[in-house]
Amino acid sequence: MNYGPKWLTATALNLGGRPFFWNIINLLYSVNRFPLDFIIFLLYIMSVNGHWQLFDFLNSHGQNVMQVWAMGLSEKERGRLDAKIDLLEIAGGSLPPKLLTPTSGKPRQRNIMELAIKGQVALRPLLCRGPFNVQNEFTFLFGAIERDRKYVPRDAPQRAETNRLDLLTRGENGREKHKRFSK
Repeated sequence: MNYGPKWLTATALNLGGRPFFWNIINLLYSVNRFPLDFIIFLLYIMSVNGHWQLFDFLNSHGQNVMQVWAMGLSEKERGRLDAKIDLLEIAGGSLPPKLLTPTSGKPRQRNIMELAIKGQVALRPLLCRGPFNVQNEFTFLFGAIERDRKYVPRDAPQRAETNRLDLLTRGENGREKHKRFSK
């Protein structure tokens, strides 16, 4: 069911039929939570930015490290993770503040960022821009959680940096297109 005006369609705005984001826009319009001007601005940002390409790091055995990590999460946590990653794919580096941040702790890894996902378990997937095309892609390098403002495992940013350097050595064979976590 489309709650917006008839001209406000995904095809008219060339959004590539992204149902997740489109459903949110319809919901926002239907509950009168945001004015139509704001929703049009969101659609404009989407059309200007385009979609970012997302990749997952493959370890030396060819296993997707993010899928292995996500198997230990609940279905609800995987759903929250997918929702934030959908936003990352649409907005890229233009995410709202505190969603995509540099890693914390020492030593700081300057090429590694975390995607902050709040909940009973604070998920912290670690990623980098690129590393082959920093203009329109991100690569997930390592999955971690945060407990008492510390990463679990504690050396998660260093492991992510090690994976990034390994990826640079192995090239495109060291990663694959990102796969959703929830079924």
